[in-house]
Amino acid sequence: MNFTDFISDNYDVIEINIDKHDYSEDNDYDETGAQIVCTVVLNGEVVNQTTDYYAFLHELEDPKSLTENIECPSSYPKAKKDEFGCLIPSATHWIYGISRFYPFNCSCGVAGCAGIWEGIKTKHRKYTVEWRAKREYGYTFLPKTYYRFHKQQYYSQLNKMVAELKEIIEAFPDLEDNTRYLQELLYKLDKRV
Repeated sequence: MNFTDFISDNYDVIEINIDKHDYSEDNDYDETGAQIVCTVVLNGEVVNQTTDYYAFLHELEDPKSLTENIECPSSYPKAKKDEFGCLIPSATHWIYGISRFYPFNCSCGVAGCAGIWEGIKTKHRKYTVEWRAKREYGYTFLPKTYYRFHKQQYYSQLNKMVAELKEIIEAFPDLEDNTRYLQELLYKLDKRV
């Protein structure tokens, strides 16, 4: 299956690109150096927002770790309690989907600084990966609020991103983004494959 098949099947298409950027050329400071830059393209349109490649690495590592399930308040009408007054965990008595998937943020690394107040809600289904990004939570820069990617295409981009990160780190070992944490995370992902 090639990418044109995904488009014809009404799937959204994501492209994740990693590159090294020399920031000595485009700043007003005396600093020089380079950093890793991640660019996301959705359905052929570049997303003009700072992108955090760590968010995608964590999604590749464990997609479920990016969603937090929280207990509903005891005042919730369907909440049931046991004999001790504790809420009984049940799918209908829990609120799902507090997302910690923040692929887009400010250049300082804080999503709230860019006006993004909640993560993108993701679902990894059997054949698809879905994103729901509400405009009221700061995702006005995205053309749509719902994306449905074919899982094979989505994960091929995540794996391509990992390969590009490794190439850059090997070629530029003194890069300031080349941290021990990044090396350990890439090593951990290598062991999974």
